[in-house]
Amino acid sequence: MKVFRIIGLLIIGYQIFSCSKIEFKSSPNSTLYVDTIKPVDTVKPVQYDYRDVFCGSYSGMRTCISYNQGTQTGSSTNSDNLIVTKHSSNVNAINVTRDNSLISIVVDTTGKFGAYEFAGFKRYELTFTPNRVEWFTYSGGLWGGSSCTFIGSK
Repeated sequence: MKVFRIIGLLIIGYQIFSCSKIEFKSSPNSTLYVDTIKPVDTVKPVQYDYRDVFCGSYSGMRTCISYNQGTQTGSSTNSDNLIVTKHSSNVNAINVTRDNSLISIVVDTTGKFGAYEFAGFKRYELTFTPNRVEWFTYSGGLWGGSSCTFIGSK
């Protein structure tokens, strides 16, 4: 009986160090014995990148309004496209391409980006929702400037 226990312990030790799974079943006299030996599946960790949901091509409308001395002086509405891709070297950034112009911005996990430049009186906001993007820009100074809004969907 001791020989069987030693052999059982050797098998268990081998299986533990070789990363295999052992199923034990209890016999009527409560002695444990090896029933089957099955290898443990190797599971690769899931590589989740929160930027994946933001990437794609967005089509929509872009509306721009210009102001002078607090009065609207012009406006335009045009169809427009944005292409969003992941930045290759910054894991928190995305690339936004419009009219062959590329900008890289850091977007958080909620899909929001906001920046304000005081000296140049510029404001930028970018918000992603499922299959939709809203991009707002404003630039200007005292009593004058322009604002543009793009709303697009995948």
